[in-house]
Amino acid sequence: MGAVTDDEVIRKRLLIDGDGAGDDRRINVLLKSFTKWCNSPGTPEEGFTQRMQSTLAQCEFSMGKTLMVYDMNLREMENYEKIYTNIALSFLNDEKSDNDDNSQESPAENGE
Repeated sequence: MGAVTDDEVIRKRLLIDGDGAGDDRRINVLLKSFTKWCNSPGTPEEGFTQRMQSTLAQCEFSMGKTLMVYDMNLREMENYEKIYTNIALSFLNDEKSDNDDNSQESPAENGE
């Protein structure tokens, strides 16, 4: 595999981070906490698993929110495409109507 450029690293970090709410950091902390929990010989301190569950819930909520925004953006793109098509059709109809109006004018009106 070739060398990774700074742009690729930044792009991947932005994709992971989502809306900039620190999701990548949250996931890293969760992973480290889970590894620490798995490797601990005894029972973890009180509230340790609760914090992990809370972090996981925050990540799931953020992912759900991101998916909802993504779906909303797709619907908006479809809406804009419809608007664009309607505008284009309107221009074509106006142009056709102008051409029809010009062809129906008498030669005297056209200056001939």
